[in-house]
Amino acid sequence: MSPRTKKQNAAIRERSVAAIKDAALEMFAKYGFHSTSITQIAKEAGVSNGLMYNYFSGKEELLQSIIQDAMEVNDATWFKFLNADLPAVEKLRKAMDATFELVKSNLHHWKLLTALAFQPDVQQKMEALVMDKKDFYIQLLTGVFEEMGFEEAQMEVFYFAAMVDGIFLHYMNMEENYPLDQMKEMIWQRYEKKR
Repeated sequence: MSPRTKKQNAAIRERSVAAIKDAALEMFAKYGFHSTSITQIAKEAGVSNGLMYNYFSGKEELLQSIIQDAMEVNDATWFKFLNADLPAVEKLRKAMDATFELVKSNLHHWKLLTALAFQPDVQQKMEALVMDKKDFYIQLLTGVFEEMGFEEAQMEVFYFAAMVDGIFLHYMNMEENYPLDQMKEMIWQRYEKKR
């Protein structure tokens, strides 16, 4: 048997890290961050404790990596459209459509992230990272709503975010029994007149 190539080793590492993060997210969401041990995560991921510590220094770094991944997915979706050379209303529509599709395509994952986000110890640990990102998005979206002609643009950002968050929470609770696409169109009716 010949030794593995660097590419094969990288692929194995990537699969192991993904399995660890998936197991950790599942367990953090179900049992709580504080109540879940590295040993439990390793067992669920099918790796040794030593391998876990080879990739992550502990639960804190693992949690931060999970949150960072979710933020990068969100950034890729929103930046792509909010920085596009389009009228503001089209930027908002495309970003909103992509976000709804993202949640629909992997509902279980987003449910777990939401459950994790509501844990007080997790909120406290990730506050600085998340708050900086929230402030950035508030400023970015305020510019979009100003361009659309809203006098109270920042308040419109908070209103928009509350509508979208509320819809996703209901969808996560009711799943296929919730009229997600119709609710998205109801939001859109508020903004399409700004074309």
